[in-house]
Formats: sequence, structure tokens, C-alpha cells
Amino acid sequence: MVAPFGGREARLGTNPISIAVPSNLDGPLFVDMATATVAAGKIQLAVSRGEQVPLGWIIDRDGRQTTDPNQLRAGGALLALGGTEGYKGSGLAVIVEILCGLLTGLGFGVEPSGRHNDGCFMAVFKVEAFRHLADFKREVTELARYLKDTPPAEGFTGVLYPGEIEHLRAVERRQNGVEVEDVTWRKLQTLAQKRCRESRAAARLAERSGPHSTYALSAAVGVRLAAFASLQHAEAAPATGLQPARALRLHSGWLRVWRAGPSHDRSGDAAFSQRSRRLTR
Repeated sequence: MVAPFGGREARLGTNPISIAVPSNLDGPLFVDMATATVAAGKIQLAVSRGEQVPLGWIIDRDGRQTTDPNQLRAGGALLALGGTEGYKGSGLAVIVEILCGLLTGLGFGVEPSGRHNDGCFMAVFKVEAFRHLADFKREVTELARYLKDTPPAEGFTGVLYPGEIEHLRAVERRQNGVEVEDVTWRKLQTLAQKRCRESRAAARLAERSGPHSTYALSAAVGVRLAAFASLQHAEAAPATGLQPARALRLHSGWLRVWRAGPSHDRSGDAAFSQRSRRLTR
């Protein structure tokens, strides 16, 4: 997916790094980023929207920089983080490859032996082994506010602490919905309609297998997807330049069915059974 700095073929993954730090801020302070110039999902989003991407994000199969996002799937590659100083992002990607692929024994790059090389490395630090947690969280909060007090540069409205933009977007989308462009929306509808047809068979099997079976959950999810396919849980998006688009709202009732499943607590059997029957009919 990502070409090492100076190369024209993909040899590395996007190899993301994610670090979160406790604080007293309204939103979490964290870094969650690819070691490529951009995450692969943004390239696919540009394909879905029929848009070009900025120069410096990807190269084509011949190693030339391009603004055509379709070139990534046509033998191209993402560029490493850092632009003309891409050796920095490339170096980070190699370290992630070592920690997540070699240290775990799952392989690296395009591994000829076919080993699954989608590994993960996690490290957790107990703050109280170093100092009082409350003091640490207070000082992290003070650091973030110190950074935000920086006078803005030309073209900027201000400084955001790491993770703040995601927090602000989450708040806004809980209120106004998630914008989905038409190409993705149609794919979701097609998938939901297919899943609904499959759920009819699951509903019949659920009657024989019991309310806690995989079939019961499958049927329940299928009916919710059918409602989704018919736009029952969708509203028109505000004017955003993505028109015509959709805004997908998240409802607690929608999410509950995904969490429903087998439980060791039998006290909820009747409620789950009733809900399963209601959703599958």
C-alpha cells in the first residue's frame, strides 16, 4: 500500500500509530495517524466522490506523482508521511512493521509464505508508577490549554490539541448526522437489501433454535438493515457541497440490536425473545 521513501512500489502498510493520554479535557487527547501521507480510506472516499487528490499523496505504477485516486488500485502506492522529507514517515512505518509484524511473528510486507501479517503491538503505561494520576491529568490539561492559547497564524482560526478536531466532529455528527455521498449510500442500501433477504431464512431457523441463537440475532439485525435500506433512519443532509447526499443518524434503538447477544444472565431471556420476535416479523 505504501512505497518506502525513494521507491515506487508498495512494500509497507499504512502502519498507523495511535497514542492516547488521560486528561481532564472535554474530549480525549490522542494521536491516531497513518505513517503514510494520508490514510487509504481518504483515497477511496475521493474515488467515491469523483474527486482528485492533492499532489504528493500517491504515485502511479511508474512512480510518478498523480492526483488521480484511481491510480492507487491500478498498481500505484501511497507516499510516506513527510513529503520531501518522507524518510521520516518511512522510518516510522518500518518501526511499526517491526513491532507489529516481526516481534509478533506474523511477517512483514508482502510475505511470500502467506503468513497473516496484520499484527498489533500495544504498550500500556501505569501513570501512578511514575507520579499521582490526578496531577498528571491536570498537567496534561494545562499543556493542552497552553498550546491552545498560542496566537493563530495567518489562515488559521486557532490551535487544536491532538484529538480535538475528532471530538468536535463527533459532537456535531451526533447532533446533525453523518454525511454519506451517494455512491456509498447506494452500496449500503444494496448490502442492506441483500442482508434482509438472508434474514428471512435466519428468522425461520431462529424459531427452531431459540431466542439466543446466532440465527435470532442475525434475523433481528437483518430487519434493522431493511429499515435502513428503506431510508427509515435517514434524513436529508444540509447543503455541504456533497449534494445530493444523505445524513445518517445514529439511534440508541438501532445500536441496541447490535449489542444484543447470548448472555449468562438468564433474567433477560424473555425481553430478548420478545424483541427478537418483534424484529423478525
